[in-house]
Amino acid sequence: MNRTILLFSFLVIILGCSKRVFIVTSVPSKSLITVSYKGDTTGIFGSFYFKYPAEVQLVFLGKGDAYRIIANHRGYTPASQIVTKDTALKVTLAMQRVDSTSEIPYDTSKLLNASFLLLKPDIDVTIRSGVGNLTKLKHSKELSQQAADSVYYCLQKPVNGNSASFLPMKYSETSWNEIDTLVLKYLVKLNGAKLPYYTYPPGIMPFIKGDTTLMSGMVHASKNYKNPYLVYVWAKCVKESTGRIFGNIALTVTAAGVQGYNQAIYGNYTTTWDPNAFNLQTGTKIVYFVIDPLTLEVVRIDQRYYDYDLTSAKHRKAFVNEILQYPIMKKH
Repeated sequence: MNRTILLFSFLVIILGCSKRVFIVTSVPSKSLITVSYKGDTTGIFGSFYFKYPAEVQLVFLGKGDAYRIIANHRGYTPASQIVTKDTALKVTLAMQRVDSTSEIPYDTSKLLNASFLLLKPDIDVTIRSGVGNLTKLKHSKELSQQAADSVYYCLQKPVNGNSASFLPMKYSETSWNEIDTLVLKYLVKLNGAKLPYYTYPPGIMPFIKGDTTLMSGMVHASKNYKNPYLVYVWAKCVKESTGRIFGNIALTVTAAGVQGYNQAIYGNYTTTWDPNAFNLQTGTKIVYFVIDPLTLEVVRIDQRYYDYDLTSAKHRKAFVNEILQYPIMKKH
C-alpha cells in the first residue's frame, strides 16, 4: 500500500513538472536580471543573470508554481513580473527613470593603483555549542570586544610593505564609535553583486552627514594619500565551544566518513560574494566595504572565508596581516 502511494506521488510530481526557458529583456537594456520565488520581492536570495538578454531556465513543479523575475538598473526603479508555466516565453521589463541620480554606475577602474585606508574594524564573535545538529549560537560581547581591541592595537603599529594602511583619525574616533552600529546594519544588507545596479548609489552619507568632525577627519586624513579609498572591515567569527569539539569527535569516531565530515565542517573556499555569508558554521567570514572618501558611496564589496577563529592571538595576527594586504590577499 505504501509503495503504491509513493509511486503515485512520484508520478504526479514527474508528470506535473514543466521546464521553460524565458528570454528576458529590459528597458533600458543591460540590466541585472534576478529570479526568485514568487514570495521574495527583493531577489536577494535568487539567481543572478548578468548576460543580456537573459536566458532564464525555470522548472515548475505544478500549476500553482510561480517565480518573480526582477530587473535592476542604476537610476531606475526596479521592474518585476510573476511568471508561471503558462506565461509567454518572451518577457520584457520596463523600468521608470528616477530624478536626481545618474544612470551610470561607479567606474571601478578608479580603484586601480588606489591607496586603501582601513577604518576601525568591527568583529563579531559567536560561540557555537551543542553536539551534532543540536547546536546553539550565542554572541559573546566579551570575546568580540577583546578581538576588536587587539586587532585595533595591532593595526596602529607602523608596518612597511603593505598595500593597505590604517587611517589615523583619533580625534574623530568617538564620533565613529557612535555611528558604527548603524553603519554596519546598513552595510551588511547590501548585495555585492548588485552594487552597480541599485536605483541609487549605496552609501553611508546619511549616517555621517551631520557629523562635521567625522567628515572633516576622513577627508583630512585621506588627503595625505594618492587616490585614497576607505575600507571598512567586518568580521564574523564562529568559534566552537570545547564541549562541542569533543562531542563531535566522539560522534565522528563512531561513524563512517570522518574525512568527509571534516571537509564539510572545515573546508575552505574563497568567493567575491556569497549570499550565505552570515550563516557561518565555523571559522571567520571577512567582508571588505570599499568607500569613496568624498561621496561616501560604497563602490566595492569583497568577501573571504578562513578556517580559523579570532579568539587566539596567533589567528588575530594572521587576520591583521591579511587585511593589511588588501586587495592582494593569500588564497586559501
